[in-house]
Amino acid sequence: MNEDRRPSWYEQLKVDASRTEGFTETHMSAIEQMALSGKMDKKHGRSHLNRRRLYAATIVGVSVAMVVGAVLLSHRGDDLVRTLSPVTFTSTLTAVAPVPNVAPRPIRIQRLSGLLSAQLPFKLQDVVGIRLEDNQHRLQPFEVPKDRLNVILQNLNTLDIAAASISPEPEISWVSNAYTMTIDTAEGAFVMAYDPSSNTYGTPDTLLLADDQVWMLMQRYINPGGEWAAYDRLSAQASTEQAIVQEDRITDRIYERSRFNIDGLDYLGWAQKFLALSSGTLFYDGALGTKGFIQSLSPQSLTLTGYQYAYPSIIKLSASIVFTTDDQAYATPDEIKVGLTQNEVIAKLGLPNARTETAWRYRVDDGLGFQLLFEDGKVRFISLIKPD
Repeated sequence: MNEDRRPSWYEQLKVDASRTEGFTETHMSAIEQMALSGKMDKKHGRSHLNRRRLYAATIVGVSVAMVVGAVLLSHRGDDLVRTLSPVTFTSTLTAVAPVPNVAPRPIRIQRLSGLLSAQLPFKLQDVVGIRLEDNQHRLQPFEVPKDRLNVILQNLNTLDIAAASISPEPEISWVSNAYTMTIDTAEGAFVMAYDPSSNTYGTPDTLLLADDQVWMLMQRYINPGGEWAAYDRLSAQASTEQAIVQEDRITDRIYERSRFNIDGLDYLGWAQKFLALSSGTLFYDGALGTKGFIQSLSPQSLTLTGYQYAYPSIIKLSASIVFTTDDQAYATPDEIKVGLTQNEVIAKLGLPNARTETAWRYRVDDGLGFQLLFEDGKVRFISLIKPD
């Protein structure tokens, strides 16, 4: 081929391709032959103009495909993780070429002191996704919603290892069907175990208590149809609404605490009832630096198993006691109970001090101590908030 008459793209391709791993002399010879055919066609004049353009377009397309394919094959592992978003990672790689799977790296706890965040092999702000997988493969993997990642990240950030550590005991035992938590970051994936029965991260030898918010979030995967999962979902929805549009501040009225008693008891009175149980699912609140129990009550029994466990009538968390049933026994003196419409609540109690579409809050003393969560226009949960 005459050096002076080679197409302008030919020299550029030759230079770029020669730097690309996987591009061989055979590839180059094929392109030269196609380029020569294009040159010979030119001698036939205008009648073959369209054919010449088609050949040139074909040559460029083949060349670009070869270069792109070779470049992608030469970049593997972490480079691909950095350049492809988590959402399109699998589909993009499948379309181009198979790439060897890189096994997630285990998170190891080296010292039983200090904050867990100091021992993590990644920065919490680099986390792009978290998923939970049942080691027994009974459930499909659960991708934690993007707007809920912070529940786990905040817990990992404030978790004091010494304070959150518990010793494996018969009543707090690690079960063989624990779950694997995979944390995806821009630099790769990391794994640690999570056992919902003990609400712990770690290994059979090192158990670290998660907080009650993490446990509630995990119920959306383990018991998606239960009351725990429904309460977590609506609470998260209310928080999102508050962050986006803020709450409507309607009135500064302060209500008498007794108007929000349920079955004659306020928050502290119900908390005493739960103390008698002396059991539940342990949690560690890193913000407060205290341990506590996630507990539940049912009118049928104080010992919850099976259906009663998934659908309790009353739930106790670190800072609230939640009522889930429309039983008249769990109504306020104004007969506010689960199942009322918004108009019925206003007629009986008046407008709330603050509200979003999902949550209405009423002021008691210096705090918003009474909350209603709505679903489909009706009260779904009633919460007594722990006083300051």
